[in-house]
Amino acid sequence: KEAGADLPILDAGSLDEALERALATELEAQNAVTAARRELQQRQQELRPHEGTSPDALKNNSELLRTKVRVQYMEAELNKFRKAAKGFEERIKVGKSLTITSLLLQEAEGEVERLSEAAVSWPEGERPPDDAQSTIVSVQQKLTMTTTQVEMKLQTAQGLELKELRGLFGRLQKAQSKLDAVKESARTRSKTVSGQFVRAASEAIRKAESKVATVSAEAAKRELTAERLEELTKEARSGLALVVAASQILAKEQGPSLALESKVEFARLQLRCKALERRGKAAADKVSTRFEAVASEAQHAALDALRLSARQEGDRFDVDSLFNQLSGGAAEVSEEQFCDFVAQTEPPMPTDRARVAYRRIAPHGLPLRTFVAALASFLRVAREVALTEDFEGKSVGKLRKLAVGEVVEAIGNPKEDESLGLSRLRVRLLRDGAVGWATARSKAGAVYLERAPKPYLWCAQASSLREMMEDASRVTAQLIPGDVVELMEGPHEERLGSDQRVRGAAVFEEAVGWLQVSGRNGGVLAEIKENVYKCGEAIAMTDVADFSSCTMVRRIEAGEALELLQEEEVAPSEGGSRRKFRACQDGREGWVTVQGSQGKVYVRPASRHYICSQATPVHMGLGADAPVVRVLMPGEAFAAFEEPKEVSGGESFKRYKVRSTKDGAEGWMTSGLQNEIQPWTTTYKVLRSSPLTTAFAANEAAEPVEVVRLIEPGEFVEVAEQPSEDHSTGQLRVRCIALRDQVAGWATVREAAGAGSVVLLQPAAPEEARAAAASGDIAPTTPIAGGGAAPSTPPAGGKATKRPWEVKEELDEDAQRWKGQKGKGKGKGMDKGKGKAKGKGKW
Repeated sequence: KEAGADLPILDAGSLDEALERALATELEAQNAVTAARRELQQRQQELRPHEGTSPDALKNNSELLRTKVRVQYMEAELNKFRKAAKGFEERIKVGKSLTITSLLLQEAEGEVERLSEAAVSWPEGERPPDDAQSTIVSVQQKLTMTTTQVEMKLQTAQGLELKELRGLFGRLQKAQSKLDAVKESARTRSKTVSGQFVRAASEAIRKAESKVATVSAEAAKRELTAERLEELTKEARSGLALVVAASQILAKEQGPSLALESKVEFARLQLRCKALERRGKAAADKVSTRFEAVASEAQHAALDALRLSARQEGDRFDVDSLFNQLSGGAAEVSEEQFCDFVAQTEPPMPTDRARVAYRRIAPHGLPLRTFVAALASFLRVAREVALTEDFEGKSVGKLRKLAVGEVVEAIGNPKEDESLGLSRLRVRLLRDGAVGWATARSKAGAVYLERAPKPYLWCAQASSLREMMEDASRVTAQLIPGDVVELMEGPHEERLGSDQRVRGAAVFEEAVGWLQVSGRNGGVLAEIKENVYKCGEAIAMTDVADFSSCTMVRRIEAGEALELLQEEEVAPSEGGSRRKFRACQDGREGWVTVQGSQGKVYVRPASRHYICSQATPVHMGLGADAPVVRVLMPGEAFAAFEEPKEVSGGESFKRYKVRSTKDGAEGWMTSGLQNEIQPWTTTYKVLRSSPLTTAFAANEAAEPVEVVRLIEPGEFVEVAEQPSEDHSTGQLRVRCIALRDQVAGWATVREAAGAGSVVLLQPAAPEEARAAAASGDIAPTTPIAGGGAAPSTPPAGGKATKRPWEVKEELDEDAQRWKGQKGKGKGKGMDKGKGKAKGKGKW
């Protein structure tokens, strides 16, 4: 009774153990009651009433009757306990079967309560936090899983289990109701924000469409001044920037957070943006092509006029006098002075074209250094042609052949050789500074020399600028990675003296291979000796020549090499001859018998033997990377099989005479195995993320910096000129166009100058530029107004890049409906460039 009374008040954790103890007590009580009943029955048999029973016997019978009642009562209590215990056993069994379900529901209820409390504090006009959205999804999954489990169990549950499952189901409904309220609040907020986003994106696209339409309409006009074309180029870039901004808004909001009601409108905006991007690039290409043609023509005409004015008698240039004439003695030529000068040339140049030409030639002003560099005329050899001493045709002395790709500088006007029908030009070779005459073109139209940009180099690693070509000359300046220099002469290639090796075998241990007899610096490691002898048979080396008083130094083994120390020969009284030697193996010195008393020769002269003067390696082969077989110690001998040979793969250096674009310092630079100096190109590769800004200055403390966008690693940009140093920050900055989306601005090439400065952009290698063009990363470029030689638009006909769909699947039906149908218009296809033939078109 006590154990049964305790069971209802116990919790689920201790109920199982308490019930087990109670059942053990019940078994013990049952055994006791059974024993009592058995004894009671036995006593009843013994005390059965007989005739003449005494009053004492009757009294004992009444006592047995009371005992029997007590036993029956205890049996009734045991039955009552068994019934209660069975209920508790069923309760424990149901609890165990529903443990996982209960725990899952309890966890979900706690998360729903926390979500309900957090939803009250969500900011107005914003989407719910991302962690709240993920929590809603997670809680809904738990509730769905729990509901599924409860519904499956309800189909077969009975009794207490059915009652418990109904309770769990009620709790599930309550938790789901709270979660639905939270989801509805999140959905309402998301719908509001999505609507705001759609309106903002629509407005951005509308502005971009208006800008692109304006540029397209203006570009269609035939008569446009150079300055108007320059303005249109800027407006086209501005329109593309608006398209990029609209695309960024669309990309930012694309995803599952977009409300369902806004997805259709979002898909329409995507299609509008894609079409607008194509129209914007077409308009920009059209404007840039026209502006590039006009600006390039104006630039070349202005430079030709300046060169003609600077040329004196004998094809000599007097650039300094012309600069002083234009600038009026000032430090630089102003735009107004430049325009006034070219307006007086023949033919006179209009002011608008003159201004464009000035900004192309000198985007940062026109000091003397820039003026001199601009007037230089460079040509590239298109066909192999001879460089001659004189202009005259038949008695020409040939200096050398000019290789295809070699760059020369024109130092005079072209002259016509009427007898041969050739146009010849006096040039200076950058490679070695040689001056002579070369054929520019023939009367038949064959071009031997074509226009080329001024060659520049860039520092891939820190390098020294020296006064002279020699390494021992004085260092005048230090250049750091990212710096660009103007090539004045070179490269002069120098090949270092390579190692010399000889094939043979070491006398000791007979290691066969190639012995290094001299280093690349000319140092001798081993030299051939005429006083080397070889032992033919084992013999003793003694400390003195006289046998009667000598002591043995050591035993000389057959095949050992000995170096003769004394020319005089000693004849012992016993007969024969002895000489003093040094053992090449260990350097021990002593007297050795050359010829015995019976005429036997023990030591003979050895030809073509080298003696090592220091530790010398024996290589397996003649190549520079051949492994080392063994290292011979100083004094060891090596028997050569042939004459020494030079090692293949020796180092070479290139020396350049350059002028720094930062301060005009001139000097010589050296590029070795690590390619410290490399050719500069106008295509740069982005190494680290860098902001593309609208202005040259990047000092936020001086003025606000407007960032157009970030250029990411792996992108390519086209620069308009050589980088310039921002003195306010020490950064190396360059004006460029991002080739991916045609966005223009200023980028940082290198952080502040100094040790450990970080390079963010570097000129791309030719193979990288070709790979980027093949992959479609490099698009037609828009020239920068006021820049240097702007990039040109590549010819039509290249393969276009297939663009993936970025809208939802419900819009793909239209694409499938049009796929495979024939197009009647001319235009760009996905698999081919511009063409006139009809073919199957694809979206």
